[in-house]
Amino acid sequence: QSFRCVKNVPCEATVSGNLLDSANTAQLSEAVAGAVCGTELPFTETLEIPRALPLSSPASPSLRTFQFGRASQEGAFLVCYCPSYDYAGDTDVVKCNSHPEYCQQAGLLRVSGAVSGERYFCVKQAACRFNVTGEMLQRQDRVQIIPFGSSYSCGSSAQSSVPSTFSLSRPQ
Repeated sequence: QSFRCVKNVPCEATVSGNLLDSANTAQLSEAVAGAVCGTELPFTETLEIPRALPLSSPASPSLRTFQFGRASQEGAFLVCYCPSYDYAGDTDVVKCNSHPEYCQQAGLLRVSGAVSGERYFCVKQAACRFNVTGEMLQRQDRVQIIPFGSSYSCGSSAQSSVPSTFSLSRPQ
């Protein structure tokens, strides 16, 4: 299964399968080369809730929805599922509390967005061109120019004298 979220916006994934239970949990781990669910792969701290219980609604034995909160960084993450399992190699009897217990890969979650912290410099009254880098950028995405040091911030709802918004010409 493939899931998509947008950076800095609440993220959720609905996992499908068989005999899914309300006690089952999901964990996100960075999808680096060679990453496999069920290993000592640590969960990511890029999302507010890297380990989540399913929501009570909508729920069925074949669908469970997990909310992971806001993603602070773009990238790809494995959705690792724990089927209420306690790994014999750990020292406790608590289910779904260690990395090897998240042994089933439920899918891949991709968080789209621009790389944070990049600065671009332009000359007043001259044409300005710069490249925005990020993950899964799309043609309909937009950028907003906000002067450095201003009281505005990305996602701000203030509308008075907000700088112009521009489209991306060649997303990659």
